[in-house]
Amino acid sequence: MPPYSKEKSAFKPPKKEKETKAIKPIPKMSEKKKAEQEDRKTWTIEQFKKASKEGKKDAKLRIEKPKKTLISELKKDLDVIYSCVVRMEGVDVCGYGNCVSCNTLQHWSKLQNGHFIKRSIAPAIIFERINTHPQCVRCNVLLEGNRLPYSRFMEQKYGKDKIALLEHLGQRKSNMGAFEYQIMIQEYIELFLIQCARLNHTPTKIQQKIVDKWETNQ
Repeated sequence: MPPYSKEKSAFKPPKKEKETKAIKPIPKMSEKKKAEQEDRKTWTIEQFKKASKEGKKDAKLRIEKPKKTLISELKKDLDVIYSCVVRMEGVDVCGYGNCVSCNTLQHWSKLQNGHFIKRSIAPAIIFERINTHPQCVRCNVLLEGNRLPYSRFMEQKYGKDKIALLEHLGQRKSNMGAFEYQIMIQEYIELFLIQCARLNHTPTKIQQKIVDKWETNQ
């Protein structure tokens, strides 16, 4: 081996010069932008707040709303007609029926379509007939379904076995497609029109629009 050399150990290779990136030129500001910036310097706090609100509104308008799918449109149409049939079927010829929870007598148009197992819990049985019955606004909304008397009604009308089966069905995912929803809409429109004739009810604009749409589709 060659003898140790201080000169060799002290040798350092020359440093490589760093490559300098080309600096992009700052784009020139238009005269309009310059005028706007100069004008903002004199703004009050209220003017800044107003401009901020307007900017947020413009941003919301620029965001495109997602297009509704065919299934969601079908469910919306079915929900309107289905709800009417649920509320109309059990009423007398004058249009009055009872809330299944508190037995209050009301016109069917004032009652609501109350779900025994709520929509949010069991989406698969939203349109299951034994899961839906007329309820007053107080029971369905203010008392969130008024569960205890509703349960008594269900046991007396259907029995515990059917309630257990309904709860089991509610745990599944909905397998209904567009075709199944279309069939249900057509069936419930027929039932709705029968009840309209029985109760001498003239469909509202929304109801008539749905009926007309599906009559033209047939």
